Amino acid sequence: MLAVLVCAAPGLVLALSGCGGSAAVSSAVDPVAQAAQVSEMAPGFKVSLTEEVTFPGTSEAATGSGTGVIDQRDHRGAMRIQTHAEGHSLTTEAQFSDLALYTHSSSTHKSSLTHGRSWIKVDLRSVGAALGVNLSAVWSPASSSDPRQLLSYLKATSGKVTRIGAEPLQGVPTTHYRATIDYDQYAHRVAPAQRATASQSIAALERLTGVHSQLVDVWVDGRRRVRQEEFTLRQCLPGVAGRSQIHIKMDFFDFGIQALSAPPPSNEVADLTSYVSEKLKLIKLGCQ
Repeated sequence: MLAVLVCAAPGLVLALSGCGGSAAVSSAVDPVAQAAQVSEMAPGFKVSLTEEVTFPGTSEAATGSGTGVIDQRDHRGAMRIQTHAEGHSLTTEAQFSDLALYTHSSSTHKSSLTHGRSWIKVDLRSVGAALGVNLSAVWSPASSSDPRQLLSYLKATSGKVTRIGAEPLQGVPTTHYRATIDYDQYAHRVAPAQRATASQSIAALERLTGVHSQLVDVWVDGRRRVRQEEFTLRQCLPGVAGRSQIHIKMDFFDFGIQALSAPPPSNEVADLTSYVSEKLKLIKLGCQ
């Protein structure tokens, strides 16, 4: 019954591959890239995510999980993330408005840098400049601060897209695909006015991470929306010898208009943009 529902769902592009086992999908219509575009057109959505980072030379891992709300109309979002590493746990709240990122955790007000204020603000344009990356056009592939970017990268899938099969997610019939994101193609998939900047940023990003492409699993519902994406990448992290393995899974649901609380008031915010930018200039990023 599930396979019938998925195959008969309105607008789902399965005529090219049919229903059944794994099959290559014609490149004439890329269902993953198409789903990314459709999802970006939604006024908003909710997300849940899990991450696991395994460091080279050890079996121990740092894990994280969280939930969030994205308002695409006003380019705003809010996330609540719990991280666990070396026996310690930390809960962080994050809000972003365009490229202003606000974070709050139990340790924020204890820092001498914040002067007792409970929120930290960072202007990601300045942080990106310190890394040589224009964050107005592109984010790190491992960044979970803004789930919109993980959707946007799916527009750069290329080559063979494989249909794995019909699978339900949260009670919704979906089709599971496997594809490869080609970051070199990303600049060609954004708006013309952003292409030059996106091309420069992707080049810098690839130098920092050594990543040019990424295998990704994507689940698409009957309305051609991305319901889940999952991938594992190997990336060089600051202060860690060798490549760390990062596994990310993100679910998208409740597509529609979303309500978010207002950003924290200025008297509760410590702007650490300059401090963070200067520190990043001293860190050797990428694979050495």
